[in-house]
Amino acid sequence: MKRAALTLFSLLALAFAAGAEEVEVAGLSLQAPSTWQVVPPASVMRAAQWKIGGRGDGTDPSGEVVAFFFGPGAGGDAKANVARWSTTMTTPQGAPAAGQTTTRKIGPNGSIAVTELAIYGTYANTMAAPGLPAVPLPNYGLVGVILDYPGGPLFLRLTGPEALVRRQLGVFTKFVNSAKSAPIAPPAPSASAGAPAGAPSKS
Repeated sequence: MKRAALTLFSLLALAFAAGAEEVEVAGLSLQAPSTWQVVPPASVMRAAQWKIGGRGDGTDPSGEVVAFFFGPGAGGDAKANVARWSTTMTTPQGAPAAGQTTTRKIGPNGSIAVTELAIYGTYANTMAAPGLPAVPLPNYGLVGVILDYPGGPLFLRLTGPEALVRRQLGVFTKFVNSAKSAPIAPPAPSASAGAPAGAPSKS
């Protein structure tokens, strides 16, 4: 049974890798599932954005994955962001929802510190339309991730109907765990590269 479970996990991992597309965000390279639809960022605060799930007929509402990057060292620390995300989710009775926070290290030599919050309830994103009352969305889920690394942090947030978020959680986790430093592109050769000594350049 254990061997069968491991085999199934391996097949799922291979399927994810085969259907993934490399993206670069804020100095990190990540493998985004090809089933996620790239959409234009809804605001300047968003570095990248994907639409997930949904059949367009209202029977399976869609969710989104968003990457936020505010600059090196900007955007607040992990504790502050977990606290802020937590305030967006309440119980049906209006009390603060209880989330689960975990930490881990990924990347070569554990060079990227990950803090993750998973929380479910009635979602009210006050940042969706600043200055306007947030529209409560019942039976919702939020998984927020802070990636701390040199040049970071990068913030990743999965939101959507609870059933969709729970279905996408494994895929989202693989997406997060695929993060590594993006390769630095070699400088472009100059116009005079390779010219014989003493030859005039074409500048």
